[in-house]
Amino acid sequence: MQKEADLDRATLDRARFFLRTNQPLDDMLKVPALAICLKNVALIRAKREARRDVKKLQSNDID
Repeated sequence: MQKEADLDRATLDRARFFLRTNQPLDDMLKVPALAICLKNVALIRAKREARRDVKKLQSNDID
């Protein structure tokens, strides 16, 4: 599980794309409320990606 300090710029940019906003990433990080939303979405998406087991999907072993 990633923590807030581990979020890199690419992860934050993917979260910005997920939120479907035209505002640049740097501008969103300057506004405290938007920065919190952006980081929460990035953490949720990182957790979801961490649950995905690639080797299990490749072997087509579905439980």
